[in-house]
Amino acid sequence: MLTRWLSIPLALIAVYGLYDTWKTGDNNLAYLLPAVLLLAIIWVMGPQIKFWWSKRNTPTLEPPAVKFLEQYSTFYQSLNEEQQETFRNRVVLIRMAKDFKSQAKDDMPEEVRIAFAASLAQLTFGQEDFLLPQYETVVIYPAPFPSPAYPQDFHASETFDEDGVFLFSAQQLLTGFTNAKAHYQICLHELAVGYIRVTPDRPWPEVSDDLWPQLSQISGFSREQIEQWINRPDVELLAVAIVHYLLYPRAFMELLPELYGQLRTCFETGA
Repeated sequence: MLTRWLSIPLALIAVYGLYDTWKTGDNNLAYLLPAVLLLAIIWVMGPQIKFWWSKRNTPTLEPPAVKFLEQYSTFYQSLNEEQQETFRNRVVLIRMAKDFKSQAKDDMPEEVRIAFAASLAQLTFGQEDFLLPQYETVVIYPAPFPSPAYPQDFHASETFDEDGVFLFSAQQLLTGFTNAKAHYQICLHELAVGYIRVTPDRPWPEVSDDLWPQLSQISGFSREQIEQWINRPDVELLAVAIVHYLLYPRAFMELLPELYGQLRTCFETGA
């Protein structure tokens, strides 16, 4: 909306300047050139300007999306009213900031965008910088997919650093978000992977395979179940630990108090 308000008068100035130049032969570059340059800037920077404006005038999250959060996001359910409003606003802004690309013939379900945005809002809820801007693109496949990095593995999710891309199977993403008791949340997992990679200066703990049985005790998901669900040969254990830390904080703190404190320090570092 803001870009439209800015563009209309500038376009009128440019059109009038060109018309007057054509009709009278006068040199109107003094105001014609600035108008054209500003229009070019608005065209190039349109998404950033739109986001800047929306951050200060955040649209209200649609009622169906709010209902979706109320039904499936246990984190959202645990927040007080003021925190829930902040969470909803962040979901709107995250959804707006990311470039979602569907690899299916049909339109992407809106629930996919909401589930992704809610997962990122949960991961970065204690942070001032909550967008994870290093990853701008979210590619959604309808089902598990191969990729250049894993050409032989039809996997459910992947984080590709070089292009700043998250890749997901919509089937596993939505199932994990809407039925978290039965399925591991791949969206939160990949977001954790990306978050670790863009914050290497934080004191992330070293973890070993000895941790798997304790994580299984916390969530009920075995190592084999998680690895088969994602279906990549290099499932990141620290990201698995972060998912458990976020989804099962009480059980995590009781069973793994030292690791809980280390992860808490890492997340509080950027608060």
